[in-house]
Amino acid sequence: MRVDVVGNVNEVRTIDIAGRSAVVIDVLCTTSTIITALAYDASAVIAVETVPQAKQMEVKDCIRGGERFDKKITGFEVGNSPMNI
Repeated sequence: MRVDVVGNVNEVRTIDIAGRSAVVIDVLCTTSTIITALAYDASAVIAVETVPQAKQMEVKDCIRGGERFDKKITGFEVGNSPMNI
């Protein structure tokens, strides 16, 4: 088995992953943000796959957080940094 590790999404080209399996892990920022949200009394954290999915969700008292290209997503209350919570 061969495993290639890519440190940044900007280093991936479609030709490199076409027809192959890819696993994306954003461990440090994601888990730190989830833990911080829960520590500040969030009742739950719901992860979704896409920005449109998050925008369509109707959850009472929901705070949407996320980022694309190091910027908070338009319409979301916070970015994805634990410092935003």
